Amino acid sequence: MCRLTSESVRAAAGAGSGKWLRPAHVRTEGRSGREAGLAAPRAPAGFTVIELMFAMALTLIVMGAAFTLFSQLFSATQSAASIADMNQNLRGGVDLIARNLTSTAGGIPVGGIPMPQGSGSTAVTWPGPAFAAGCGTFPANGGVLSAITPGYQCGPTIVTGVKPQTTDKITTIAIDQVFEGSPLTTPSTYQVPLSLATTGSAAGIPPYPAGCAASPLPPLPSACSGWQVTVVGPAGFNLGSGQYQINVGDLIMFNNTHGYALGMVTAVDTVNNLITFRNTDPLGLNQPGAISGTPASLANSDGTWPATVAYKIDMTTFFLQNPGLGQQPALMEQYDAAPAVPIALGINVLQFHYDLSDGTTGWTGPLVAPEANNLIAKVNLTAWGATPPLPNSTQQIFTNALNTSVTIRDLAYRNKY
Repeated sequence: MCRLTSESVRAAAGAGSGKWLRPAHVRTEGRSGREAGLAAPRAPAGFTVIELMFAMALTLIVMGAAFTLFSQLFSATQSAASIADMNQNLRGGVDLIARNLTSTAGGIPVGGIPMPQGSGSTAVTWPGPAFAAGCGTFPANGGVLSAITPGYQCGPTIVTGVKPQTTDKITTIAIDQVFEGSPLTTPSTYQVPLSLATTGSAAGIPPYPAGCAASPLPPLPSACSGWQVTVVGPAGFNLGSGQYQINVGDLIMFNNTHGYALGMVTAVDTVNNLITFRNTDPLGLNQPGAISGTPASLANSDGTWPATVAYKIDMTTFFLQNPGLGQQPALMEQYDAAPAVPIALGINVLQFHYDLSDGTTGWTGPLVAPEANNLIAKVNLTAWGATPPLPNSTQQIFTNALNTSVTIRDLAYRNKY
């Protein structure tokens, strides 16, 4: 049995004519590829509805997971930034108060500085808020201004979450060290003559300074009376510039053989180096009508003045500002009677406790003997910070607290033997 192959057929057919002949029984005309034994190509297949829905669902799941991850990362970034800002403000605010307390009482006489008292005197305005009774004016405190004046619950009540928190304020005083060596503080070189006089002309004749009415002839005190200090300095010395510059609103402590007294500058004449202390100061400290506790108390019985020196005093008050709608609470610093300025945002708790030299601990300030302010040996500070609510669905608030203690130099003599 033999088997024909394509090569043998091609060879036999082409032997005579040189051409390959198609077998007669092989016909392709008019026949389909399938009939001819060839497979027809299939049309491209598409997704079914079920496949499409499954793919869409899977895509949504992946996109949702990616969006959730991105949202969480964004929220974490915001949280970290808010917490960092809060901690920085908290540390900065507490550090400023601690550094201020470290220098408190420097150069202040032991026992404090006398304040206006007696017949004809009025209470001196206390800088800062007055949210509790007795916080608007300095406490009597035995008639002196101590180096530290505690203001227990004198600050605003701030709501932290759902719990309201009472806050304190504190006022400190110290000599301005930069002012040391000025013509006012060196009696061995320069004398500071003081003279009680009306702030109008010597004969009580107009024109009068702004806000002053006609006054009687000196030496009677009037609505615009006070003290004037002429500073005798070296050639070229000027109170209006340089290291020893004096400005309206500065506190000046006078000292001579008769004791100490305070005054607030109300005018500065830089041409004649003349400092005026009228009874129109914002704290109500200049009180010519008071019996004691004023610069007039430092005069001799004959009306003359012994050699007197003057020191510039830094009075600083710290407290919290009650925030308005949509605002953060702020730690405020007020210098003398100038407007308070914010120094740290996000501080919502400020509380002080004091350790006294008589062994008392945790003292807060109210309802104690007047001399207790001068027994303060250590100031214990607690401050809380909080972030604003995060801009997400949780509205999270993060908080942190700092506690510190500062030992104060002796504010009064104490016999412990």
